[in-house]
This record gives sequence, C-alpha cells and structure tokens, in this order.
Amino acid sequence: MNTAFLITHIIGASLLGIVIVLSFVSIFTNASNFYKKLLYSLCYGLGLQTVTGSLLELSSPHAALFVVFCSKILFYLLAVVLTQVALLVKMYKSDMKVSTKYIFYSVGFTALTVAITGFFLA
Repeated sequence: MNTAFLITHIIGASLLGIVIVLSFVSIFTNASNFYKKLLYSLCYGLGLQTVTGSLLELSSPHAALFVVFCSKILFYLLAVVLTQVALLVKMYKSDMKVSTKYIFYSVGFTALTVAITGFFLA
C-alpha cells in the first residue's frame, strides 16, 4: 500500500512541476488562453499532493515528526501559491475574469488535511 502512495505522490509531484513550468512559460509568452486551466490544475495538483503526502506519511512505518511533515507540505504550498499569484497578476493585467475561490479552497483544504494528519501523527 505504501508503494502505491509513493508512486502516486511521485507522479503527482512530476505533473505539478510540469504545470508550474508551463504556467511560467505561458506568463512569459502571453498565452492567456491557458491561464485559467493552469490555475485550476495548480489547485487540484496541490490537493492531490497534500492527500498523497499525508497518506504516505501516515502509512509509513517510521512516521516523521509533525514539524518535518509540515515543512514538506509548506514546500508544495509555497511553490503553488507563488505560481498562482503570478498567474492571477497576469490575468488581472489582461482584464480577464478570474475567481480566486479555488485558490482559497485549495489552501484551506491543505490546511485541513495537515491538521488532520497532525492529529494522527501526534
């Protein structure tokens, strides 16, 4: 079971990394038709990484300290939120309609998942 979580987490991290790179490529090339799709992909990618990371940590025979787990999640959160902010700024400058609720949902979902995982790690 742990192997399945690890494989899913690695594939998710790879895909999330690709979406982050594509986001910055689209920003610098002014490919505005991709901004919303990339923004939503970042939200879903963060959710996937949070869930698989939590399951991987909880199913591990030697679980890490909660602080170590939070630092790993913080890495994903920072990378995704900074990319989302860059996309949002570009979208606002392009006068595109944009809803920030998905960003708040993904960050809130991440916080809730980390809190639940912390409860079980403690």
